[in-house]
Amino acid sequence: MAKINCKKKGSRVELAMAKLLTKITGTQFHRVGVCSGSRFTTQNIQTVGFQGDLFTEDPLYKDLMVEVKGTTKIVSVTDIFNHKSLLWSYIDQCKRECGSKDYLLIVKVNGRTPFYFTPYEIFKPNKENPIVVDVYSVIDKYPKIFENSVPTVFGSWYIGLLK
Repeated sequence: MAKINCKKKGSRVELAMAKLLTKITGTQFHRVGVCSGSRFTTQNIQTVGFQGDLFTEDPLYKDLMVEVKGTTKIVSVTDIFNHKSLLWSYIDQCKRECGSKDYLLIVKVNGRTPFYFTPYEIFKPNKENPIVVDVYSVIDKYPKIFENSVPTVFGSWYIGLLK
């Protein structure tokens, strides 16, 4: 069996998910360079300040961090109960890296339809009145991404197929 180049595989999966999000939303999504520290995309768009693996210049999505994970390992719903699972390492990375942004985790298992995880509810201080807390979901804030999906509430998560 040939050795898999993880970097190339990750780039392929990210590119495929950028194309899928572009198709779903009608807004051009791009990969964030070779690594998050990269300065420009292949389209010569400056990526300084973008977090995650995918981004768009559309202001509607300025507060959304999209993280993409490609894997050969099967990720199942039962992994939600195992906080030492691969899935939780992905979720923990999103939480660490998103800062004050909303996040969408897309997991692409080889040969399967990609699926997503996003928090069911997000609590953030209101920008005009810090005493007030805004409560919303990523699904409500960015409905175009999820309009062909049937999100399932599982604990404190929305889970669904991205198509």
